[in-house]
Amino acid sequence: MNDELDRVVSQNIEKDNPVNAPTPGWLLQLGLLSDKTAAFCEDSGILDLIEDIVKPGIAIYSAKLVSKEPYESTICHWHQDNTYYNCHVVYQCISYAVCGV
Repeated sequence: MNDELDRVVSQNIEKDNPVNAPTPGWLLQLGLLSDKTAAFCEDSGILDLIEDIVKPGIAIYSAKLVSKEPYESTICHWHQDNTYYNCHVVYQCISYAVCGV
């Protein structure tokens, strides 16, 4: 998965892609970028891990990858958008290495 994310990041930086965020290293709509990222979002190993947390169903509200590029001065203020949308969201970070994908 690391190789696929590296490939997608470099591909989206090189071209004007509508799913590419305006900030270097950020990818929006992660599950739509390639067959491999879509498979990651649908992987039963990951879904089984989060099922108890998000019952009664699982839906992707926003899937993005935020990475800090070397020598890039941009800042990402985590979770600032929740105030705007006035929503309560449970955030969980799950290592895909643990899932074996």
